[in-house]
Amino acid sequence: VFVRNEEGQWSQQAYLKPSNTDAGDQFGFSVAASGDTVLVGSFRESSASGGDQQDNSAQWAGAAYVFVRDAEDIWSQQAYLKASNPDEIDYFGESVGLSGDAAIVGAYTEDSASTGVDGDQTDNSASDSGAVYAFVRGSSGAWSQLAYLKASNAEVFDRFGRAVAVSGSTIVAAADTESSGAEGVDGHQDNNDVSGSGAVYLFTPPDRELEVTRIGQGQVISDPAGIQCPSNCQIDFPFDIQVELSAIAAPGWRFDQWAGGCTGSGSCQVTMDEDRLVGARFIRQRTLAVVISGQGRVTSQQPGIDCPETCEAEFDQDSEVLLIATPEPGWVFSSWGGGASSCGSSLQCTVTLDANRTAGALFEVVEDRVFRDRFEVRD
Repeated sequence: VFVRNEEGQWSQQAYLKPSNTDAGDQFGFSVAASGDTVLVGSFRESSASGGDQQDNSAQWAGAAYVFVRDAEDIWSQQAYLKASNPDEIDYFGESVGLSGDAAIVGAYTEDSASTGVDGDQTDNSASDSGAVYAFVRGSSGAWSQLAYLKASNAEVFDRFGRAVAVSGSTIVAAADTESSGAEGVDGHQDNNDVSGSGAVYLFTPPDRELEVTRIGQGQVISDPAGIQCPSNCQIDFPFDIQVELSAIAAPGWRFDQWAGGCTGSGSCQVTMDEDRLVGARFIRQRTLAVVISGQGRVTSQQPGIDCPETCEAEFDQDSEVLLIATPEPGWVFSSWGGGASSCGSSLQCTVTLDANRTAGALFEVVEDRVFRDRFEVRD
């Protein structure tokens, strides 16, 4: 691996070898680099599986190796890649491509007669038709095979996968001895009138489904447009596109939080690299109003009520709101009324908002209270 410094000077940074060096493997026949990742093909490696690297029972099945560079510029092998159907003389790794977390490996002498994506890999009836394998790196750094690709007109000796390239979510694969006489884009593939003319095939991943579910009443919309739930809560978006979801509560409700593919209560950013399910929770609001008679203050332990300035506030359905009565100098708190009447003359009262409630708070002048307590007025 060579790197260039700020002055434009090149120097060797690393010397890479595979984890199972063996004679004749031709490690390095194909290479690709993307950022801090390097992919190396070894098309004559002979292991028959991805588990045992020392097994040489499948001559020239081929392998590919992923190396990564850390923050200290130290390189290490991250993965050992094998085809999902390794077989003798498949030449897996004769061509490689790399873009971010996507790796593409060609096996131009693979023999399946299947066509398209993820067909029958066990069919060896089309000798040297060729195949291409797409791998993806997960967030943990582990690699897994994402797709098994074949030409749409796979035939004997077409050598599909002789050359490959990948950019973002687009894969290109060449079949250098395909023999159709077609011209331009999407011509007639089924004739073999021009031997060895060659062809190139483009693959893009299928759209991914985004589904939104709701609890409560409110609307969820997307940017780009598509989701407008509850009228349209399920739609397909192009692979790997970024979709932003916004929640708008209905009157008398508030948006609480996301679930599934998003968390928190802000805007929701979803990457459509797979089917996604996002939940949106809305909570019913109840109004608590306080009416004061006399001079005093009523506050709520939860933010909201600070009466006489703020005597009405919304709280979540079934919330238990603690009200606190504080008389002004020369006044005493007498009693609660309305939706708080059960609290009597206690300075604190808990009101359960299973519906909209109005709580009354009665304050009396100290002299009036003393007179009433000492004397009994009779008719």
